[in-house]
Amino acid sequence: MVGQATAQTPTHTWKNTPVNTDWNNPANWDQGTVPASGHTARIDYCTTCPTLTSDITLDHLIVNGGKMDMAGKHITAITVQFQYVTINSQGAILDFAWQYWLGNTINGSITLNFNNAQLSGYQSHNSNYYYGDLTYSLNIGKAFIDFNSYIVPSTNPSVASPKFKLNVASGSISLAALTFPGEVEINSLDKGYIFFANDGNITFKGKVKITQNTVNDTYAYTRFSPTDGFATIFEKGLEITNGTGYVLFGPHGDCTFKEGVSVQSTPVVGTYLSGVYFGDNSTSGQQTFLSTLTVGSETDPNASYKSPNLRIANCIFQTSTPQKWKMDGGGKCTVHQSTFAGNLDAIAPHIYLSGSSFQMPVTFTKTANGDDLSNGGNTFHGKVILKNMAQSGMLKMANQTDDTVLY
Repeated sequence: MVGQATAQTPTHTWKNTPVNTDWNNPANWDQGTVPASGHTARIDYCTTCPTLTSDITLDHLIVNGGKMDMAGKHITAITVQFQYVTINSQGAILDFAWQYWLGNTINGSITLNFNNAQLSGYQSHNSNYYYGDLTYSLNIGKAFIDFNSYIVPSTNPSVASPKFKLNVASGSISLAALTFPGEVEINSLDKGYIFFANDGNITFKGKVKITQNTVNDTYAYTRFSPTDGFATIFEKGLEITNGTGYVLFGPHGDCTFKEGVSVQSTPVVGTYLSGVYFGDNSTSGQQTFLSTLTVGSETDPNASYKSPNLRIANCIFQTSTPQKWKMDGGGKCTVHQSTFAGNLDAIAPHIYLSGSSFQMPVTFTKTANGDDLSNGGNTFHGKVILKNMAQSGMLKMANQTDDTVLY
């Protein structure tokens, strides 16, 4: 792709023996002029390497080996190709429509904006080391990005761990075999499709915040550990705000939540697919909670959960701390093949229970009209309180298999 594009534009190559490091010095380029829009800039294995002194706009930028000091400037190009480059970014911003980004070392914070509505295919972003905050934004229509890079914590204990921010307006991205040492923020819009731990384990050492700002796309998603054998570990808190799409943990791989998880949804109510899913009814992936899962809020209307679905399947709640769930709207809460060590108080429009074990007292409150028929096969080791607050309809347990109450 780059070879084809660069053949159609004049190429300006950085000299082997430039006068100095100033990008804007014409004497440093073989054409005797500084590359600009309509040009290709090429830098190969430099020893005296360029420093940006202003924002630049190019058609194509190719850098192989050596280093580049971006000095916090803004680079705009159709294509960028960086291989094994040491980049001193200092807050630089790169806007591009096609990227080949391999084996680079990035010192300082950087923002990478992938803006492309035309080019398609599989594009790679692998084996890069980031020693600073990274913001990665996808505003594309067709391409699939494989992101397998490294966000590296500072060896200086007084320096905060780098943050990772992912914005997906449209397009697909897969992130695997990664450890994120700092806070992570994930923002998704309509036509945004995100995979974590699709073909390699993921560990989040800092807090994670997921916001699905979808308003029309039922199929937009953020998925964790969708493949057998690959796990996702959340070592700190997780906060989820869902729109009309869905967030899925598992179903085939395992997820572990070591600190509290909170779930809410935007006021926009999605269609039948939207919601937050922990596990799947028909797969073996296990989701383990070492702390609380909080769904919605009884006191804060801005933290309500109105998505049509909340699914808890093949989950283990190891903490004895009570779980509190409150769903609004007309959605359903499904609990399947899960184990709870502590109390559970669940309020939902519709409630369906099957094959689960509850070690402490539980309360289930149904709020919407209609019949809720749970399959059964549950074991209750404490008091069971069932409340039907709907104007009509029933909350029926053990519709297919007997429940066991050992209280």
